[in-house]
Amino acid sequence: MKRNSSLRRTILLIGVITAAFLLTACGAVSPRGWHGLTVDGDIVYVSAGTGVIALDAASGTPNWSFGTDGPIAPADPELQAAQSLATDLFTPVLANNTGLVVSAYSQAIFQLTDSGEIVWAFDAKPDRVTVITSSAASSDSHVYFASGNNLYALDEVGDTAWTFESDKALWGAPLVTADAVYQPGMNHIMYGLSLDGALLWQTEALEGAFASPPVLVDGVLIAGSLSDHLYGIDPNNGDVLWDAATGGWAWATPSVGPDGNVYIGDLDGNLYAIDAQSGQTAWEIQLNGSIPSTPTLDENILYVSTSGGFLYSIDIADGAINWQVEPEPEFDEQLLASPVIYDSLVIVATTGGDQLVYAFQKENGTSSWIFEG
Repeated sequence: MKRNSSLRRTILLIGVITAAFLLTACGAVSPRGWHGLTVDGDIVYVSAGTGVIALDAASGTPNWSFGTDGPIAPADPELQAAQSLATDLFTPVLANNTGLVVSAYSQAIFQLTDSGEIVWAFDAKPDRVTVITSSAASSDSHVYFASGNNLYALDEVGDTAWTFESDKALWGAPLVTADAVYQPGMNHIMYGLSLDGALLWQTEALEGAFASPPVLVDGVLIAGSLSDHLYGIDPNNGDVLWDAATGGWAWATPSVGPDGNVYIGDLDGNLYAIDAQSGQTAWEIQLNGSIPSTPTLDENILYVSTSGGFLYSIDIADGAINWQVEPEPEFDEQLLASPVIYDSLVIVATTGGDQLVYAFQKENGTSSWIFEG
């Protein structure tokens, strides 16, 4: 019964993503984000529809919330108006070492203090931005987000520093390094940009769209695609160094291991360890449900969440499963975002369930706390 239910959810997820992909390719609306987590110090931040909730990571006790349902109302009328745009929020990211940045499908970006107050808000509607389709990315001096055919770079006070325009939609956030910005494109192209937004190179049109940021590992830019391919790309000129086959769409950003491998799941539920330099597969296992998020690596253990509601602890050496947590039969919960690690806990956010956040012991998967939201 659990296996059949998981399969139905997997098929549904793939169908929704496929439809959204086709709509985006035609210039229509892109899919909204799902609940996501970020941990900083002793606080875990969860994006939950119209708000961000700050929880004590050890206990799950809420500290504050931000958004249309939150208690904090800015004194500035312009910020009050911007706060009303906090709908369908993506995973928060830490920016500039001073605050939290959260992007909203409803065309707004916010920077928050560690108490949930707005530092600045960027309302993209006056710039005729369509929708924002991913979490933001950040560097020491800028915040970056994709919307429509454009990549935007905002400065430290939330003003536009520069934009880059593609000929098709850009879904994922960029990877930002000390030397360059690498932007994935839904037109099957990866772009290499200078830090001021000038185009340095672009790949040829490859086999599938890029929906998530790549990673850079020892001189190889690695990106999953919506075409059963994982690519290794030269970050200096965009040449394809290797092409590794996957059994399904590789939606998420790979996780980088200490052993020279990257780890990525696909929407058919396969999890792979792939050598970053050669593209050769070290091992592959099948999990229960699609894997639309980045596996989380901690002390040579991967924590992987799936659309089937399963959470796995997996040894990076050989892909052996240490433990797994199965969804309760009475709940219809999916784990679509990456887990986060706090001390001895692995913490996950759900989509579609009554409980919003779960915390489990890393050692054996026993429950530690639950936040219902």
